[in-house]
Amino acid sequence: MTDVQIKQFRQILFWPLEIENLSARVNLQETERRTKEFETLFTKEGKWKRVDDLLSRTDNTANAGNQYLIYPQHPTDVDQETEYAELMFFLPIVRRFLYGSSTANIKNVGNTLSQPAMRLYSRQDIKKASVSLMVDSFHCSINLVIHRIHFYLFDHGAALLVVEVSTTSPIPLAYAEEFLDRFRHVYPPFWETRNREAGHCLQRVRWNNYVNAKGTHFGCTRHFREHALKNKSPLPFEHWQYLLQPLVHGPIDYQPDRFGYKLIDGERMPFMAYLAVEDPRQLTRADFVRICFANGGGKSTQLPFAEDFLKSFEKDYCHDRYWDPKMGYADYPFHANPVNNWMTTRILCCGNGFVMVGKDEPNFFTDERNGALAQFRHHYFQMGLIAHYNKAAVLLFSNALAEATVGLNSGDSEQYQTEIPTILQRLLTFSHRYCFSEVSGQEHAHGIYSLWIRHLNTLSLLEQVKQRAQEANEFLSQLERHSQTTTTARLMVMAAFGLAAGLIGSYLAVDWSRIQGLDSDIPEHLEEVPIIGYVVVLVVLGLLFVVAKSEWLAKLLDGLADPNFKSTRWIKQKVWWLFATIKAKF
Repeated sequence: MTDVQIKQFRQILFWPLEIENLSARVNLQETERRTKEFETLFTKEGKWKRVDDLLSRTDNTANAGNQYLIYPQHPTDVDQETEYAELMFFLPIVRRFLYGSSTANIKNVGNTLSQPAMRLYSRQDIKKASVSLMVDSFHCSINLVIHRIHFYLFDHGAALLVVEVSTTSPIPLAYAEEFLDRFRHVYPPFWETRNREAGHCLQRVRWNNYVNAKGTHFGCTRHFREHALKNKSPLPFEHWQYLLQPLVHGPIDYQPDRFGYKLIDGERMPFMAYLAVEDPRQLTRADFVRICFANGGGKSTQLPFAEDFLKSFEKDYCHDRYWDPKMGYADYPFHANPVNNWMTTRILCCGNGFVMVGKDEPNFFTDERNGALAQFRHHYFQMGLIAHYNKAAVLLFSNALAEATVGLNSGDSEQYQTEIPTILQRLLTFSHRYCFSEVSGQEHAHGIYSLWIRHLNTLSLLEQVKQRAQEANEFLSQLERHSQTTTTARLMVMAAFGLAAGLIGSYLAVDWSRIQGLDSDIPEHLEEVPIIGYVVVLVVLGLLFVVAKSEWLAKLLDGLADPNFKSTRWIKQKVWWLFATIKAKF
């Protein structure tokens, strides 16, 4: 392990969630009503508050005392400059998605085009945290500053919990590598054989002075196993559940005062990380690989994966537009010049992880106003928000189609025909308005975002979901055509048998002249009422029989018309014999 100190360290976590009662299978009107109920419940206790301006997002660090904040309390003009730079970074269609459109010139206040595609809630009561972890068989503690705890609620039940933290002092590279791996775990994937501790997890997390009510539960306990085996789903750590209160983990039936959330992804949250070091050239290739994939610490001279697997690491996972270690920037006295330090920034991306590594100097990399730190917290953060939302939404649409098909397999085709059009409508809106293959007109941003979504495999998954949705749409069309064909056949059968019944009735000498001769003097013709009643009852019974047996009768008529139909001649003979017998009797 190289003796490298991380001067400034930040990590942003994205936790994709599904709000059960706002799923893509619920129609739009019902979803709007339930969303209002969700907001009422979510903000009822006062911990979470709605943020209306998605550009001027709140920050928890106003009084956190972080010594590495160059601008701990920005003046208004500085705030506006930062917001302006972020806003202009994105394409117009992306700006409309992230921030909504101006409603000043829109007459219809309820116009959905003027509204952003998300709702943002912020939690300001947690400003610091402390964690404990094991590094090289030694226990260590890290104090953190909480910069933001945000909850983004999107359409069709997708949500992202965003947590940004930074260390209060420099930490060794070994601590940073272990923290990147352990802090983002949602639940324990396994337990170590030797010491029975939760694998790749922290030993303790404390928000402010909050301690888990039942203990940390990071160890090998029955708590997680019993829940998982009983509910066939994992149980998140209590410190993550605490952040999401008053939401309840797990699916629940729809209730206005209770909303449940479910996990979309695995046990590791997607993350972004920012590492400022004195000399990035001190990091070896093995260090960069570990930081990129966040798979824990190790020796700087030993690669964590096979050499063949990492053969194209620099090409596939590194964006080295501003990285040139051959410049020798640290060997010259004028290295403080920002122009000579731009080639000290390296961006690593594996899809679920995005890392910026650069030289710790205030003129560029650590400048929170216009430098790389500002881009990390604003420009690249919004790119990550879009990328991970798109991935979560595609997975939710795939799950919604699967769950709707389960209802079809159970025989509930009516529910399937109701839910599929709703899912298709929302999928169409998502793919045309909320899913992006490009977010900015700047070339370097296009390269980074393309690398990001390529590793997330979002566009490929979206094409698969669209194909499944197209198959569901074709199946619905087939059901509709079958229904129309059945209805047409029944009408034809009813017309054919109705004509036959009319001819037979006339032939049987029903005295229709007496019925037609009825005038308004009803009492004089009461003796005709039984005749009319019999006729009506026979017609109704015949109609019901024809409707009930329309499919069978339609096949019978097709058989009579088909000369190749088996026993057609025998059936025709029998029908003619029956007709002749009735004629002889009457």
